[in-house]
Amino acid sequence: MHRRLRMLSLANVTLHRGRTRVLDDVSLVVDEGELVALIGANGAGKTTVLRTISGILKPSTGTITFRGKPIQGADPGAIVRLGIAHCPEERKIWPDMSVQEHLELGAFIRNDGDVDADMERIFETFPVLKERREQLAGTLSGGQQQMLAIGRALMSRPSLVLFDEPSLGLAPIMVETIGTMIAGIRDRGATVLLVEQNASLALRLADRAYVLETGRITLTGPAQAMIENPEVHRAYLGG
Repeated sequence: MHRRLRMLSLANVTLHRGRTRVLDDVSLVVDEGELVALIGANGAGKTTVLRTISGILKPSTGTITFRGKPIQGADPGAIVRLGIAHCPEERKIWPDMSVQEHLELGAFIRNDGDVDADMERIFETFPVLKERREQLAGTLSGGQQQMLAIGRALMSRPSLVLFDEPSLGLAPIMVETIGTMIAGIRDRGATVLLVEQNASLALRLADRAYVLETGRITLTGPAQAMIENPEVHRAYLGG
C-alpha cells in the first residue's frame, strides 16, 4: 500500500492573546494529497489555527513543520513562497480592484513564464470570472467573490491550500458548487486543510477530520467515522 508523505504537522501548538489561551496544545497532521477538515463551533479557534499556520499569528509554544521544515514564526510571505496558500474567511476582496488584478496579485511571488497560462486555467475553472475579468471585484456576487478568492490563492501554485469558511454567507446552491470546486482542487493534486462551519459539507468532502473545541483537539478520525459518530452527529450535524 502506498504510504502518503507527511506535508504539514502541528505539534503541541499553544497560542495566547494576552492571558487567554486561544489554542491549547493543538496537534494535527495533513498528508500529501489529503483533504482534511477542521470542524467546531464558532469561537473554537479554527481560524486561529489557519492564521498560525500561515504566519499571521505566532504560536507561544509548539512546532509547525511543512515538508519536514519548521515554519512557526516565519513571515507570511516566506510561507507563501514555500507553497502554502491561505484563502481567508470572508474572502478579503479589494472592491476597487478588478478580477484580473486580483489574480495577478495572487501570482506576485512568481517569476516564471506560466502566469498567463495559469490564469487561463483559472478562467476555465471559473468561466464567470473570465466574463468579468475587467469588472471591479466589489460588484461581484458573494459566490463570485468566493470563486475569485479561490482563484487568487491558486495563482501562487500552492501545494497546500488553507480554506477558511468558504461557504460562509452563500446560498445553498452556491455552497454545493464551492464544495465541488474544493474537491476538484484536491483531485488535481493539491493538498487541502478545510475549516468549515458547515460540518456536513466538510465531512462529505474530507478524507479525515479533527474536532476543535475551545482551542483543543477533542476528536480525530476518518471523515466517514465522524459522520457516524453519535456525538459529532448531535453536536455538528443537527442530529
